[in-house]
Amino acid sequence: MNNLSIKIKILLIVILSFICLSATSIYILNGVFKTRSQAVSSLNTAEDIIKQSEFIHELQKERGYSAGFIANGKDADKNLKEQRAKVDGVLSKLSNKDELSNELNSIRAKVDNKESFALIAPKFHDMIENTLIFENSLASSSEPDMKDNLARIFSISKIKEYFGITRAVLNAAFIKHNIDKNTYVNLVSFNANIKNLLNDYMKFNAGTYADSLQKEILQSDEFQKIDDIIKSAIATPDETANKFEAASWFQSITNLIDNFRNYELYLLNDMKDKALQDMSEAGNLAVSMVILLACFI
Repeated sequence: MNNLSIKIKILLIVILSFICLSATSIYILNGVFKTRSQAVSSLNTAEDIIKQSEFIHELQKERGYSAGFIANGKDADKNLKEQRAKVDGVLSKLSNKDELSNELNSIRAKVDNKESFALIAPKFHDMIENTLIFENSLASSSEPDMKDNLARIFSISKIKEYFGITRAVLNAAFIKHNIDKNTYVNLVSFNANIKNLLNDYMKFNAGTYADSLQKEILQSDEFQKIDDIIKSAIATPDETANKFEAASWFQSITNLIDNFRNYELYLLNDMKDKALQDMSEAGNLAVSMVILLACFI
């Protein structure tokens, strides 16, 4: 080495430095592109989950109108037909539409035959639960932050589902002016699930998310109104069944569920925005690394 000229020594140092820089840059770029790929995957997952949640929301409405149709409610046929068209429009955009279509057609056939809604309601519920499970599977390989966001979204989705099935069973009960034993038992169970899910959400999401839910929904007149009706139905079922009109109940609780839907969309869009931000930052970092390496060369 001592016999090498200064020129050769400098050249070797430059070559070794270039090799080290190239190896380091390739390692960093690989990490950056991997991060960007994960961000793209998270974005695609977020967009798919948004579509799935829209389907659930519209299907919950169809369940409510189906209860009214079976109970021979006013304008039930027209309302159900219009709602089914909305559900079909959302369903056509889903990646798992074929599987869902077969299951939904089977349920609709039972509704059209006006079979017992007490037997049909669990089928709607199972379909919605399975769709939530499918959503969860989409995010199984997501980053920890996204999984935290999804945990919040799924909690709100479940709360919406129990309010949705409560809407349906009491809609039928108010049309018939009768809360039978099966409806009563289910109502008590649904209400307990709602309370537990809300308590858990507030407990485990203290801060911005819990505060916004409290302010936008839980302190609203609409929430208090629906909560009072449910409590009344549990405390005095016979009196309550004859006290409230089905149409008024359906509209009021639909307004509340729509508020939960808006909050759900806030969480979904927040998750999507974070995925977009991660993808943008990873892309900018990749460009910066390529320019830095090119300048050195």
